[in-house]
Amino acid sequence: MNRKTLLLAVTLLMIWQPVVGQMQPPATPREPYSLIAFTSDRDKYPEIYVMNPDGSDPINLTHNDWSDTVPRWVSDQRMLTFSAVREEHPQAKLPYIMNLDGTQSEPFGAITYLLDNYFLDVTTIFPSNDGRQVAFVSERAGDSEIYIMDWDDPDPLNITRNPAHDSSPDWSPDDTQIVFQSDRSENYEIYVVDVQVNAEPVNLTNTDTPEFAPTWSPDGQKIAFGTSRDGNPEIYVMDADGSDVRNLTNHPGGDWNPDWSPDGKFIVFFTDRDGNDEVYIMDADGTNQTNLTNNPADDFFPSWSPWLTVDRPSLTHSDTEKSG
Repeated sequence: MNRKTLLLAVTLLMIWQPVVGQMQPPATPREPYSLIAFTSDRDKYPEIYVMNPDGSDPINLTHNDWSDTVPRWVSDQRMLTFSAVREEHPQAKLPYIMNLDGTQSEPFGAITYLLDNYFLDVTTIFPSNDGRQVAFVSERAGDSEIYIMDWDDPDPLNITRNPAHDSSPDWSPDDTQIVFQSDRSENYEIYVVDVQVNAEPVNLTNTDTPEFAPTWSPDGQKIAFGTSRDGNPEIYVMDADGSDVRNLTNHPGGDWNPDWSPDGKFIVFFTDRDGNDEVYIMDADGTNQTNLTNNPADDFFPSWSPWLTVDRPSLTHSDTEKSG
């Protein structure tokens, strides 16, 4: 090879190398990841499952021959609370807590205090978003009231103080308010109360039909809830002050228990429109309603994880032995 040919080859190589680099396919971006927890009796007994937001890879976390229902996420600690009936307390439903992989499933740490202080009917706890407090419902005072207490220093405070039935609490994103359902206006309505000053609750709905199961949007601007104002249970949304109320589901079936995705773009709920309870997802404006579970068993009480991460949490299928 003469000198002229060699120079031409080197020049072409220098030009070709960056072009080759540009032709390499870009790295596939990892999408933010979250999970939906729900209750299902597909393994005969009601148990706690988690699945991807598209309904794929449902995994049984509890494996118990009794009853596990109403999962709730504990802040960003990758833990779940739920209501459980177990062999050691077959007549009582108690709040439990477990790791996301299903390990260390045990009664909520403060349950001994609650039982010793006559909160004998506490079945479910509702963790605050910062993980420092919990809300729960009890009839200790002779009627159904909502209490809050610190996670590690239990000293329950009654925040509803009314002879009506108050239940289904949900914390605002900044944990300063709780929205809940109450029949103090003769039928169930959606109320909100400022827990920082222990103020009087404010009625947000003011209708003559039942409203139930409210939940805050992640930005605190909206509240989704169930209502029968159209003659059957539907999922509605309203601004946090009770204005701009809209029907999202518009379906003759029964739709219940909405919960928001952590980015506020979607709402998960369960419905009996397919002949049995199924978990559905829809856009936050009510469009694109899609069945996530598609199972002949009943799937209900969905709860969306409050975090988004690019790494899928560690979940395994190895612990498949049922206990009971």
